[in-house]
Amino acid sequence: HRDSQDYIRLQGLLDPWKSLRSQKEGAFECKKCKKRYIQKQTLNRHVQYECGKQPQFQCTWCGHRAKQKANLLTHLRNRHLTQLNEMLQHTGDISSFFSKVT
Repeated sequence: HRDSQDYIRLQGLLDPWKSLRSQKEGAFECKKCKKRYIQKQTLNRHVQYECGKQPQFQCTWCGHRAKQKANLLTHLRNRHLTQLNEMLQHTGDISSFFSKVT
């Protein structure tokens, strides 16, 4: 038993952030879908905008849908970087790259 405690302490010393994360991992749980979040504000955002809701943002080029604008912007950078750069040069406005699904 003592050896296992020493091992856990040693792990915490080697990677203190991992130890801290594992202590807090999933402190806040969504009552509806059981997803867990480290921060309460992340859970609140999940409940308000995501849980049980359809994605509200859609890619202009391929129709990919996302529940958060930031996730759609990540999609645009990963999948449509060339088109994104070309459009930015012409318009300078990022709002035309996605539409809100109604």
